Amino acid sequence: AAGSSAGIVRGRSGRQRPYIIGTNAAEGAVEHQAANAPVHDETEYRSALARRFGTRTDAILAQYPVSRFASANDAITSVSTDAFFACPARETALYAARASLPVRAYDFDMANPYAPSTGASHGAELFYFFVPIEGSATAEQLEVADAMRRYWVRFAARGDPNGGDDPEWPMFTPNHDVRLDLKSPIAAVTNFRADDCDFWRDLEVGIRF
Repeated sequence: AAGSSAGIVRGRSGRQRPYIIGTNAAEGAVEHQAANAPVHDETEYRSALARRFGTRTDAILAQYPVSRFASANDAITSVSTDAFFACPARETALYAARASLPVRAYDFDMANPYAPSTGASHGAELFYFFVPIEGSATAEQLEVADAMRRYWVRFAARGDPNGGDDPEWPMFTPNHDVRLDLKSPIAAVTNFRADDCDFWRDLEVGIRF
C-alpha cells in the first residue's frame, strides 16, 4: 500500500488538490467473513491468523490479544480492519500530507441502518450519503448523516469541509495525526490507532486468503 500511495500523491493525480481520506470502524467485519467463517474462541482466532499471516501470527497475537476485545470475532475484525483498511489509509494520508497536500482524515463509526448487526462495516457510510434513511434510522444516525452531507458538500464546493455550526474538522499533518470521528457526537480525535498502525508499518507480512 505504501508504494502505491506514494505514486498517487507524487503523480499527476497528486496535484495540489485537497483530500478526504478515511475508513469505517469495522471494515474488516464483512471482509473477514467473506473469506472465512466467524471465529468463536482463541483457538479459532489463532488458526484464522495463521491461515492469513503465516509466521507473523505470534507477533499479531501479541499486538491484538483476545483480551483487548469483547470477543475473538471482534479481535479478528479489528485485525482485518487495521491491516487492510485503516492503517493503509493512514499511510496514504501521511504520504499526501508530506507532499504538502491538504488532508482531512476521518473514522466512520455508525451502523448501517438497514443492517445494524454489521456495525460500521465496509460500505456502511454510503447509506448516510446516498440512501434515504429517515424511515429506518435513529435520531443520532440522522444527525450524523446530515452533518456528513454538509461537510462533503462544502468540501466539494470549496475544498474545505468546515462551516456552519458543525464541529471543526482539523487538518491532518505529518506532525498532527488528527481525524474526525464520525459518530454521535462528532468530535476530532488524535493519534487514532497510531500504535496499531505503527505495528503494521513495521511488520512485513505475507497475507493469504
